[in-house]
Amino acid sequence: MDLLKKGVRIYNETLFPEAGFYVLDPVHSFANFIAQHLMVGQVRGIFTDIDGILMIAEDPLESTLEFTIRTASINTNHEIRDAHLRSEEFFNVEKFPELTYKSTRFVPELGGKWTVEGEMTVLGNTHPINYNATFGGGVEDPWGNIRVAFQGKAEVNRKDFGLLTDLPHETGGINIGKDVDSDVAFEFILKK
Repeated sequence: MDLLKKGVRIYNETLFPEAGFYVLDPVHSFANFIAQHLMVGQVRGIFTDIDGILMIAEDPLESTLEFTIRTASINTNHEIRDAHLRSEEFFNVEKFPELTYKSTRFVPELGGKWTVEGEMTVLGNTHPINYNATFGGGVEDPWGNIRVAFQGKAEVNRKDFGLLTDLPHETGGINIGKDVDSDVAFEFILKK
């Protein structure tokens, strides 16, 4: 197999994309989250409006990732809850329409994994967030484009970003846990 033809090279015995400028394909990319509900269950959701860029450097350790999520695109499959999440009490989408992430460093790990260190900004508050990432590979699509994919997981403390509402309930505890699992699956198209 010609790995370079498919947009992949070997770095430190690990597969990694070839150097270049990549643009996120929003149709084949996902930004999901899971929050604890009533201390025992889960609320799952997705942001449906995302874009991003990935710059893969000749030295993979110098690569960068940036993505932007339009907070009004939140969807938990419940219209009333989604309206509440868009309100001033949570994401305040009128004042803060975007959530952003900018990497500061790519760190190779064992077994072809990567840690993408970076900073997330929500409600104007910026804090470090590291994604445990996996390179999913590269392929030439039917239209001659080189596509690469990454999956990443991170734990985000919503209170760090000013998402402070706890909504206590009568039986004790809170409705929403403070830690939210962020799960992204991004496909990028090489633009050179």
